[in-house]
Amino acid sequence: MSQISSNSYREGRAALVICETINTAKEIYEELKSSIKGEIILYSRSDKESLSKIDKELEPGDVIVATNLAGRGTDIKVSKKVNSNGGLFVILSFLSENTRVELQAFGRTARKGKPGSAQIIACTEHLQHDFRSATSLEEAKITRNRLAAEKISSMMDDVSEMNLREDLFSEYCETLHDIYKKTDGDDRKVIVAIMNEFWGIWLQIKSEDIEQRKKSELQQSLKKDLSVARQESSSQTSPCSSIYHYINFGNIFLDDKKWENSARLFDKAMKQDKSWAAIAFYSHAYCTIQLSKGDYLTQAKEDLQKAQESLKYLCEECLVCLQFIKMASVDSGKGEPSSLEKQMTSKCSMYRFFDKNITEAIHFFFPQ
Repeated sequence: MSQISSNSYREGRAALVICETINTAKEIYEELKSSIKGEIILYSRSDKESLSKIDKELEPGDVIVATNLAGRGTDIKVSKKVNSNGGLFVILSFLSENTRVELQAFGRTARKGKPGSAQIIACTEHLQHDFRSATSLEEAKITRNRLAAEKISSMMDDVSEMNLREDLFSEYCETLHDIYKKTDGDDRKVIVAIMNEFWGIWLQIKSEDIEQRKKSELQQSLKKDLSVARQESSSQTSPCSSIYHYINFGNIFLDDKKWENSARLFDKAMKQDKSWAAIAFYSHAYCTIQLSKGDYLTQAKEDLQKAQESLKYLCEECLVCLQFIKMASVDSGKGEPSSLEKQMTSKCSMYRFFDKNITEAIHFFFPQ
């Protein structure tokens, strides 16, 4: 405010000050309201109450402080006296990101053949680093236009990539549509879950090729990979090398009391990642007891012991996570346990109950 010239020029006009943000508009409004002789209006929201404030002709000395968005499309009326003195004066208080926004702001005055003028009055301290070296507004605009052109070029590249991803997704959706037509029930749920995970992993693996726009190669690869993944998932094999899906398929057969099929899938999970396959070992032991073949009790005992061994890793992981969550809660000063802390505490309790259940099963079938 101290830098404003005390000499007036073309008195008797009304002004519209356009700000970039609501906070800036409020700050300027607070600074100006004690020095403006006419009425000063803050217009930061396009609601009925705000619109009613500006639904009248501005008189000489009146000022509207508005945000760029709120003022867009608003018909600001001025009195005949203001028009005779030069019309509405628009002040753009920031350097817009492109010429279009600047012209839109300036276009709010001198409408329908009426007089008016506009000017940019911006604080250089708030400009981006790229503008700091500019010695004039014209230099800043040249830099602004260059950055805008670079942004548009980058956006066009993004559009090209989005179109390619859309084409690939359409190909994937066709496969899903066929799966929905030919499967139902739990089989459909599990296969679709597997395929969704496979699709996400495939996108990650092919991200570099997608960035390089290798459209034909990607489409051919996707068709081939989706076909293989679908065949594997339909034959109860996980194309993602995830024991989760083996266990999922195994549980379906377990519910149907198809012990051999269920045991085979749990066995795959056990062999693929024994460190995290506690539930697979446990369920495999159950299937082994149900089948009652050969020395099945000894085999079931081994499975239960391996389940307990695997469970140690899960418990350790859960406890470490819980400790970090508690440490974060202390640092943040929160007294009550967070939802995440409660969840991890319940998870640890569940693992302890599971471990106790396995111990009781071993003692029941193999009393010492």
